[in-house]
Amino acid sequence: MEILAGLTTTEEEFLLEKNELMPQILGIIEEKARDEAELLLKSRDETGEFLTDLSDKVSERINTYTYELLDYLESLPLASHPDDPLVKALLNFCPALLSDKYRERVIQDVPEIHKKAIIACFFASRLVYRKGLRWSPSIVDVLPLIASDPKITSSSLQNHNFQILD
Repeated sequence: MEILAGLTTTEEEFLLEKNELMPQILGIIEEKARDEAELLLKSRDETGEFLTDLSDKVSERINTYTYELLDYLESLPLASHPDDPLVKALLNFCPALLSDKYRERVIQDVPEIHKKAIIACFFASRLVYRKGLRWSPSIVDVLPLIASDPKITSSSLQNHNFQILD
């Protein structure tokens, strides 16, 4: 988050904002630690596994989802409008000072690969912490995405060249 602050503020601005920014960053870290602790304790109660083993599984699941999302996002251009769902995720990751006061810089100045990594990590960790280790996405879980994809929901497939195999 300090790197993100460095990408969106000048050195002078960072020094001026540091007293407000640092408690926000620490608050976000505390929230993530609490989310992980709650998931670990709940999972231990459900499975009886050691916390260290569960911690490895949490990290593995977050990393797996992060890389899957990054692979998906790699070919997509990111929007620059704050109401876009991916941009909202980027801004929700940020400390309030950055997402409020430096919103345009976060959206415009942070390199796209960094934004995509932030978005992927944000979604992956939130999914794992909210859904737990037992959750594996099913077709029903992704139905809203499928329903909004015009390539899938188009009433006509005549624009596609299909080859029927005998």
